[in-house]
Amino acid sequence: MKWIEIIMLRSAGDDLAVLDIKSLVAIKNNDQTGKLEKIEVYRRCKLDTDLSVHLRWNSERANPEGSRVALHLMELLKENGLLNHSIWVEEASK
Repeated sequence: MKWIEIIMLRSAGDDLAVLDIKSLVAIKNNDQTGKLEKIEVYRRCKLDTDLSVHLRWNSERANPEGSRVALHLMELLKENGLLNHSIWVEEASK
């Protein structure tokens, strides 16, 4: 099953250098399940203080409470602004 966790950050500040490449590699390596396929980071067009981190998973089932990796990442980001965390499951093709 493919699923994605999306962590959106709305920051009041203008310095979002919190997510550098080394940090993301360390976070991906922290996944002990081996089911995390990819981490993608997006910035909102015309609003540099909004950030969206997408964790792409492929596992037997989605974790409705959130993965350990996402919860760890949210802990790192929480002091930078407002967070929203959602989990989406890929719709099976018919």
